[in-house]
Amino acid sequence: MNSLDFVKSRIQFGHCNKMNIDDYRLSFEYDFNNFIKTCSTNIQNIYKNNMFNILMKSDDGEMNIIINYDPDAEFEYFTLESCVCDGTSVFMLNLMEKILFKLFQYQTYNNSTVPKDLKKNIWSYNLKYSVGNFVLNNEYGDFGTEEKPWMNSRFTAMLPIKCEWYKKWIIKHEIKCGG
Repeated sequence: MNSLDFVKSRIQFGHCNKMNIDDYRLSFEYDFNNFIKTCSTNIQNIYKNNMFNILMKSDDGEMNIIINYDPDAEFEYFTLESCVCDGTSVFMLNLMEKILFKLFQYQTYNNSTVPKDLKKNIWSYNLKYSVGNFVLNNEYGDFGTEEKPWMNSRFTAMLPIKCEWYKKWIIKHEIKCGG
């Protein structure tokens, strides 16, 4: 199922906090790789072979976060960002960037796939996101305020995701010296 069909299906069947499918009938897909081309050179330079490989470190440990572009993945959920604006397209790019940084910083995951011991042993896992294309939506209406009546667009960017946790393999070697 492609990204657009996945998102619309989730909304239509009520899996998305009271989102109304009628508000998303004009949604469209935006290719993930085309989005990456609009990002800063720093982002483009770490995107290799349709993948990001991010090492998240803390004083307590480290976790590999892999973000793999796979438009044919079996998506589990989507994350979204939304804003009310004047309709300037740069706001849509900002929403997609916010979603990308959510992934970089482990700020989204599927609760049903979280390992039982994750809270106690978070640094013994790595995380892989498989993502599809962005699904974008623009609604026109009376979203403005008295101070900003020109704010008549509500932009929403959504990204379908499959989330997988992998236990790290720790290999201990014991070396015995002759004697």
